Amino acid sequence: KVWITLAALVAVAFALEPLGFVVAGTLFLIVLLRFCGGVRWPVAAVGALVLTFSAWYFFVAALGVALPRGVLPL
Repeated sequence: KVWITLAALVAVAFALEPLGFVVAGTLFLIVLLRFCGGVRWPVAAVGALVLTFSAWYFFVAALGVALPRGVLPL
């Protein structure tokens, strides 16, 4: 599990700028929830989307922080 987490962290670091926060964050959380948390695919996908969009909204709307847009026009 440690190696999966480390590999996912490295991957999200490289993917954050080209893919954007929402896509990279969602993929990162899906990998962690599925492979480290043992959560089923549908639950991991929905959970990752909810967590990522919640974090995006908090940083962008509440704090006014600019996050990498990537492929989505957010």
